[in-house]
Amino acid sequence: SEFSESKASSGLPIDLRG
Repeated sequence: SEFSESKASSGLPIDLRG
């Protein structure tokens, strides 16, 4: 999801949105 992409940029590939 867009959330995971945002976190991935910060080094946290966690998709809370699925």
